[in-house]
Amino acid sequence: AVVNGRAYVGTGLSTIFHKDWWEWDPVTNQWTQKADLPGVERAEATAFSIGDTLYLLAGWRNNNNIDELYNDFWKYHPATNTWTLIGTFPGTGTPGRAGMWSIGHNGYGYAGFGSDTNGNYYSDWWRYNPASGTWTQLASCNCPRDFPAGFAIGDTIYVGTGRNTLSVYSV
Repeated sequence: AVVNGRAYVGTGLSTIFHKDWWEWDPVTNQWTQKADLPGVERAEATAFSIGDTLYLLAGWRNNNNIDELYNDFWKYHPATNTWTLIGTFPGTGTPGRAGMWSIGHNGYGYAGFGSDTNGNYYSDWWRYNPASGTWTQLASCNCPRDFPAGFAIGDTIYVGTGRNTLSVYSV
C-alpha cells in the first residue's frame, strides 16, 4: 500500500513467517525498516491505504504443522510508526482467511475473496468506513477465488485473476 508517496510492504514467508514492516522512499530509493506488526507473524495478509493511514488484515501461518488463519484488522500510522489493533474482518472463514485482496478507494477500504484451511473459497466483498469504523457487506461477484488482483479507474474497482480448486482465472 502507498501513503504520502511511500510504499509499505511487510509480513510474508521465506523459510520462516515474518511480521517486519518496511517503507520505500522512491525519491532516495531507500528502504527503511519500520515497527513490526504487533500481531502474529504471517503470510498472505492484505493491506490498503486511506489518506495517511494504512490498514492490514487477515493472513495465514503454519505453526507446528497446524495451519492458522487470522481475521485481525490493524491500522498503521506512518507519521508515528505505530500500529493499533482496531477489530476483526467480519467475513466468514475458519476463523480467518488467506489470499484476500483489498484496495483503498474514494475514502473507503474494500476487501474480500480469499480462502480458508477447509478448502473454501470466497467471493464476498466488503466496504470499510474509517469514519465510523464499520464494515458493510456489498454484493458478491459469485466467482470464489483467492489471490485475485485488481485496480481502480474512476469510480469503478476491477478485480480479476486468482484461483480456486476448479479454475485458474486469467481475467
